[in-house]
Amino acid sequence: MLFRKTILLAPFLLGATLAATMLAGCASREEIAARNAAQDDTICRGYGAIPRSDAYVACRAQRQASRDADASRIRAAIIASP
Repeated sequence: MLFRKTILLAPFLLGATLAATMLAGCASREEIAARNAAQDDTICRGYGAIPRSDAYVACRAQRQASRDADASRIRAAIIASP
């Protein structure tokens, strides 16, 4: 059941990521980095990870890797579009 909910949420999450990426064009890189750091901190703490713990560092790294992968997919889609 959880897998089905995750699959159903995937298009929404991708759309939200794309919208955030497009809107991010109005913000500086520093503002985006600060916003991402604050969101990552909130999410990782919400999972119960304590700052500077291995779990917290791994959570932050996973969040950044996910963002990097999303950006790569978006760039590839833009390049591949006619």
